[in-house]
Amino acid sequence: MAQFNDRLIFDTVTLPNGVVLHGKRWDVPFVDMRIIVPLGHAHCVNTILPGAAHLLEHCICHRSAKFPTERGFLDFLTEHGGHHDALTALMMSSYQAAIPSAHWRDAFAGLLCQVFEPVITEEIIGIERKTLGVERGRRARWYPGDNELDQYLATQWLIRKPVELRHLFGDDIDRTNASVESMYKVHRLYLTQGVHIFVGGSFDMGEALRMAGDLPPLASQKPPWHLEPIRWNRTEYHEKRFDDTARFEYFTEAIIGDLSLEEHTYGSILSSALGNFAWGTLYQWLRHERGLVYDIHIEANDEPMLAATWGLHIPLGLRQHVNLVRAELMDRIRATAFNDDMMLRVIRRRLATQAFDLQRIGDVMKTAIESVRRQGVIVTESRFHSALHALEEPSVRRDIFERLWGTAEFGEFLAIPASA
Repeated sequence: MAQFNDRLIFDTVTLPNGVVLHGKRWDVPFVDMRIIVPLGHAHCVNTILPGAAHLLEHCICHRSAKFPTERGFLDFLTEHGGHHDALTALMMSSYQAAIPSAHWRDAFAGLLCQVFEPVITEEIIGIERKTLGVERGRRARWYPGDNELDQYLATQWLIRKPVELRHLFGDDIDRTNASVESMYKVHRLYLTQGVHIFVGGSFDMGEALRMAGDLPPLASQKPPWHLEPIRWNRTEYHEKRFDDTARFEYFTEAIIGDLSLEEHTYGSILSSALGNFAWGTLYQWLRHERGLVYDIHIEANDEPMLAATWGLHIPLGLRQHVNLVRAELMDRIRATAFNDDMMLRVIRRRLATQAFDLQRIGDVMKTAIESVRRQGVIVTESRFHSALHALEEPSVRRDIFERLWGTAEFGEFLAIPASA
């Protein structure tokens, strides 16, 4: 048997300036580098213009002190076969670059300079004002969803709109009021506690530490933020017709609350025990025994700073099928949760499938970043194994189910085709 190699063990160093650098040396001919800064849509409150975090992310990607010409850094990366990406999320912004190892020093210096020493001009802001306006127009009609049903679920059923559309893109006045001065003011918030830098591949850890260590000291005071909590608007069973719905779409969901690593892991095991196409009890019942569905969807959401939710979305062909599902569903979920033999087999399958996980440095980096975002630290594979092994004890599983799933209030909703 091959010796276990924990692929989520990074060399993590907190530098004197407060920056946390996570290094993962991996035998590949390139370097993947990512910077996470603690500023996102939720921080666009008080004196920060709505949409400013997103606008700043766009503006930063044009010019910097190291690459002062327009799109100079992107040109450098692509000229050597590399690539670049950036995004703004609720509580953070992230910047990524990858390049063959021969050029990693210049690329890392360029990424650091882009994020922390950008050159912002009125011309750049003018271009990105228009871009954000286009993005806003694309999202506006059904925000926070992508269609009428999505919007209803997130605004009239289980309210899941942590920020307004204006916080993402600003409105016309907000974007007009954005200036070079206001952008640099917002940019100063990048240099606050919570900066994490991830470097993976074939690189020199000492050199990476030196370069990251040259950044200015991080301020200890984090910027204010606000997220609207997830909450119920209407839990009782009800129905609504939709023009873009072709089937009877049944939804049931609950607010589970804040989850520990063990509780989060339990949720994934329960979801697999119910919905996996090979062994899931609900899938076997509805797909193979009754032939009522082609697929079922388990909706598990655990966004940092928001309560976790868990539920099911089951597309069905006929109303009588909906009635059958509603009559038996909760009893079948509980029966699966308390089927000790079944749950133990799923846990052991999950342990076995880890042989296929994290085979690429990109997957390792993504998992590590998600771990820091959710848990504040990189959760190693060994720690995850411990959480899985703890769930082998039936009393542990039953306690988690009863505390979180068993006492949760499940709402129900049925989307009906307009032609029905």
